[in-house]
Amino acid sequence: DVSQIRGDADIKGSLPDGLPAKSINASANINGQTLSLDATLETVSFGPTRAEALVIRATGQPDNADILIDMDGRSEINGLTYPTSIDLDANIKGATRGALDVTASLSALMGDIGITTEDSIRFTQYDDGYEASAQFAALGGTLTPSLTTRGNTAISLNGEGLRIAPLMLIAGRPALDGALDINLDWTETESGGLSGPLRTDIESVARPGSDLPPIDIFLEGQLTPDLLDLVVRALDNQELEGRIEIDVPVNTSPAPPFISRQQGASMPFTAAIDGQIEAITA
Repeated sequence: DVSQIRGDADIKGSLPDGLPAKSINASANINGQTLSLDATLETVSFGPTRAEALVIRATGQPDNADILIDMDGRSEINGLTYPTSIDLDANIKGATRGALDVTASLSALMGDIGITTEDSIRFTQYDDGYEASAQFAALGGTLTPSLTTRGNTAISLNGEGLRIAPLMLIAGRPALDGALDINLDWTETESGGLSGPLRTDIESVARPGSDLPPIDIFLEGQLTPDLLDLVVRALDNQELEGRIEIDVPVNTSPAPPFISRQQGASMPFTAAIDGQIEAITA
């Protein structure tokens, strides 16, 4: 019975190697239905990101807690450094009952890549699976993912007006004008894999100041339980026309990681390009 628990804890010191922080300074108190936590992870490192501290605070009740996570640091990618921040506010219900119900808002930034919740992140756990959804403002557009594993697994992703220039810079490539739309709708099959369509449109792609006309790139894909069939077309409405077809052998399942490439499998493709290839390789 959580209501009978009483106690205080203070933790300070170094953490074992292999964890994303070097040390911790934390204090916690639980008094029946009252909970408080104030923790600072120091010298934080994960992936390309480094920060002097990541702060975690929790208040409320063990079964209805408000959580704050805050971090300011930097990320180094391809020899360049980008300011990086994470600000997450969440409410977590059902932690002691094994049926989580999480509502969260997020604001994150890495260089010029920002993502902010427009509709709250939701995760709800049920006896027969879970549901998760959110809507983000990102890269000058919107990004809306959703997932359910209740009954048949269904995964969808819709993105509109996502600027590609910040992504190109982070990847170490020259910035390009253009915006991306993406639609993905995959559902579980009777055999237990996933299937469904994928479409991505990248319109008016051009290098700033270039004399080449902008190009439009269209990717259409069809997923089956063991194959992702992709067709990429590039057009500039003048002289350029390109088409690439590629078959990607995959493994799919109704549980995480949902999809992965078959290791060691060949990926047959065909390509035909007519026009100034510089427009594509720019």
